[in-house]
Amino acid sequence: MKAKDILYNHNIELKKGTCTIAILTELHKKKYGYQLAKKFVEIGLIYNKNTVYPVLKRLENRGLILSSWDYSCDRPKKYYIISDLGAKIYNQLVTDWKKNTNAIYLLLKTVIPKKPD
Repeated sequence: MKAKDILYNHNIELKKGTCTIAILTELHKKKYGYQLAKKFVEIGLIYNKNTVYPVLKRLENRGLILSSWDYSCDRPKKYYIISDLGAKIYNQLVTDWKKNTNAIYLLLKTVIPKKPD
């Protein structure tokens, strides 16, 4: 496997892992799935808008977000918002995220990058 492919696969794994915390961050205000997907693609968090929908479904099934339908538009939209349980979990995820990123930064400081061949 080429380095380019390995990096691509690792980046996808990393982005999938961060998608949950990103969604919970955004859902402190009511939003619909396409809004989230569009924003996450624009900021480079995900490559494909369809990545968001399975995560939304999983979070809803776990009770971390709530959904409701708005039929007032031409096309009905499913809106999501963080639940009380989701807010509690979110707070812990943010704490854990900060600890993990700080630990990684400490490790990165000690490494002198090698020049590519």
